[in-house]
Amino acid sequence: MTALYSQTIKNLVAGISQQPQVLRHPEQLNEQINGFSTEAAGLQKRPPTQYVAPLTKEVNVGNKPLVHFINRDDYEKYIVTFTGSDVMVFDLNGSPMEVHYESEDARRYITTQSPRSNLKCQTIADYTFISNIYAIPRMSTEITEDVWATQGALVNIKSGQYGRTYRVDINGNSIASYTTPDGSDKSHTGQIATDYIASQLATQARNAGYEVQTGSSWLYITKSSNNTIEKKYWREPSTSYEQQEQIFESMSRTSGRYYPKTDKLLVTAFKAGEDAVTLTSQALAEINRCSTDYWEILFLNEVRCELRRKGFWETVIEPNTATDIKSVSVYDGYNNQAAFGVLKTVQKFSMLPVSAPAGFTVKVAGESGSTTDDYYIRYDASENLWKECVRPGIPKSYDLQTMPHVLVRQADGSFLLRRAEWEERKTGDEDSNPEPSFIGYPIKDIVYFRNRLCFIAGENVILSQSAGFFNFWMVSTKEVQDTDAIDLAISDNKIATLHHAVPYDENLVLMSDDAQFILRCEGVLTPKTANIPPAVTRFGNSLKAKPATAGRNLYFTAERSQYTTVREFFTAADNTESKDAQDITSHVSNYIPNGVYKIVTSPVENLLLFLTEGASNCIYVYKYLFIDSVRQQAAWSHWDFGDGTVFGADFFGGIFFVVIERDGILFLEKMSFTYNTADFEDEPYRIYLDRKVPYVIPEDSYNPVTERTSFNLKDVYDSSDLISFNGFALVDTKGTYMELEVAADGSVAIEGDWHNKTVFIGQNFTMKVGFSTLMIRKETQSGTKAIDTGRLQLRSFWVNFSDSGTFLVSVDIKDRNKFEYLHTSRTLGNRNSTLGSLVFSTDQFKVPIQSLNTNCDITITSTNPNPVALIGAGWEGSYYRRSKPI
Repeated sequence: MTALYSQTIKNLVAGISQQPQVLRHPEQLNEQINGFSTEAAGLQKRPPTQYVAPLTKEVNVGNKPLVHFINRDDYEKYIVTFTGSDVMVFDLNGSPMEVHYESEDARRYITTQSPRSNLKCQTIADYTFISNIYAIPRMSTEITEDVWATQGALVNIKSGQYGRTYRVDINGNSIASYTTPDGSDKSHTGQIATDYIASQLATQARNAGYEVQTGSSWLYITKSSNNTIEKKYWREPSTSYEQQEQIFESMSRTSGRYYPKTDKLLVTAFKAGEDAVTLTSQALAEINRCSTDYWEILFLNEVRCELRRKGFWETVIEPNTATDIKSVSVYDGYNNQAAFGVLKTVQKFSMLPVSAPAGFTVKVAGESGSTTDDYYIRYDASENLWKECVRPGIPKSYDLQTMPHVLVRQADGSFLLRRAEWEERKTGDEDSNPEPSFIGYPIKDIVYFRNRLCFIAGENVILSQSAGFFNFWMVSTKEVQDTDAIDLAISDNKIATLHHAVPYDENLVLMSDDAQFILRCEGVLTPKTANIPPAVTRFGNSLKAKPATAGRNLYFTAERSQYTTVREFFTAADNTESKDAQDITSHVSNYIPNGVYKIVTSPVENLLLFLTEGASNCIYVYKYLFIDSVRQQAAWSHWDFGDGTVFGADFFGGIFFVVIERDGILFLEKMSFTYNTADFEDEPYRIYLDRKVPYVIPEDSYNPVTERTSFNLKDVYDSSDLISFNGFALVDTKGTYMELEVAADGSVAIEGDWHNKTVFIGQNFTMKVGFSTLMIRKETQSGTKAIDTGRLQLRSFWVNFSDSGTFLVSVDIKDRNKFEYLHTSRTLGNRNSTLGSLVFSTDQFKVPIQSLNTNCDITITSTNPNPVALIGAGWEGSYYRRSKPI
């Protein structure tokens, strides 16, 4: 049974599919290069890039520089390039900004062989925080002032009692004592005043050799101001006459004799029966030792020496330790409740006087046997109050050279790379206010979350004080405050090192290499409400590309053997805590090469762009659309930039900026996503040329003798280092199109007089659309079903287009011929159809096929700089089936 059939493909905005042909939707394509699947205008040619400026050629592109975009506000936006040994900043016009370094140490911090993977950045207002993952943060050797080493004892007379003896013991010895009267006389009242008792004890302590300062109801005892003391020691040789005699006798060619009558030791250089010789070097060395051991040399020549023991009194100046204070005890005869002695520690704050000597520091121990309620206070005489402080003699600050640095925008518009001024520990000790958990671990990511700066290190997420981005310490150890820093570790059944953190749905998603966690809180984010439950999902995650949010979802990548999977992380159902992630590349599983290092999102355009080292001249595009939370579009394609290498890209508003390397030079180009809107004034239509730039041909460019106009592309692009000039074209303000023949030195010569004319110059790129195998497809309750039985002989194929210029339809009959059909939009008699110009129309273009549906490939290409918008397609053919399905 043979019948003639036709079928319409309602749109071409579903992107490509790598599924088997029978499983594809009719709208899905085999191939889509340099196309843009829009909801309203169909499948268009992607927007062209506009040339902005050359940035620099002083970049080792092999180092894979990191390009970071700063979006400070509506007026200040910058592009930062970390080259591996330097940092450069440009505005959106490509103008370089002045960059200074605090020191060479600051430059060394950003020095790395792979800045793209080793440096992490986060911009907050004028500050861009930079972390080098190979710089391990550590504490500095600087410690808090150890005032306890010289601090004296504070005696607080809490109350005066009749008939009590107040006694102060230092180092176990009583140095002051005072007994109050029994109160039998009214004059005794003044003698139990706390200030009077303190003065009496102070007098006796001074008499004991201590320095004493008094205040309201207290006395402060310190060691004597005489820091040194003279002592005499009797000094004499360590050896006796008899011992020294034996020492010399044991030496060769040496004789030693002690003569008690003259109290001398005679050393000679001969022995009985031998001729005289000089003293040996061994003997001279021993004589020299004796001179340093309190022996007196009476006579010395080459052959003999006379020695005598010499003893004397030596006066030595030594530190005065007689009044050192190692402990203090106070007794009051009132169960020790009327007076207290404080050296370094006190049990309760109430045991301290209202005032104290300036800078007096004490630990308030709190409950016995517990360190959780310990805190330290210091008396501030300028404000007349006790203030919480840090324990003396412990590390207080970070080694700033190992901590993240900051790139700061200065008031004059320049930038300064310097060490960040991280806050020091100001309260508590190593137990009550421990060092943050990033000490000793590389900081793998930096993120801004709920007015806090967040570090990812090891298995921990560390958030700064609220609105205090440089403080990761507790403000007070007496009570945890809502604004305090937060330091949490994930809970998992195996080691799960975190690599990324991304704000999402009022929470913070934390990514390890194979699991996803969420930092949650009830209401306001505080140390008390923040918590990290076990992993919410377990999917692989690439370490190279930081996940990105778009709309209500979060997207992250995972690498397989050669290609990358992209997953969409979402809330499984409304009003639940359950999360899930689905593979949005399941139908293009072998499409994106591994090496994705950045995900660029545009919620305005419903667009995800992927930059990958596996295809550095391409950007992989995911166009999506949700309506009422139902996915209506999931279109994959890619943009090819020819000989350019993309190093960074991001959106500023609706403009897409691209940093791209061409001929070893970094250029800044931009792309606008407005449909068919001219990018420049006087542009006759939107010209689809990459690196597009308006150019006024110079006055002296025309040669009347040859009747040719000459100029150089190096001048057009402000770069004398360009070396490749393939595929350039020119369009004037009237729409005249001309492909340029460019010499090796960049010079161009065109026919006619073009001087002082404004033209638009750029590089051609090709849009290519490859159709899936055309098949009869029927709509069923479960979706579209392809009929793969029988024989479909295609007669013709058509494509519907809108406001489009020239494009080429190719029909490749396998093992036979390839036929090409050029659509030019030209109609005889149309006044717009002039030579050298491009014409646009809205119509249907139909081409013959005459082939088995599975034996032909149909593609549409466009290389001219005219717009193309394909809004649908269809086919007509005869269908034969020998059997009827049951």
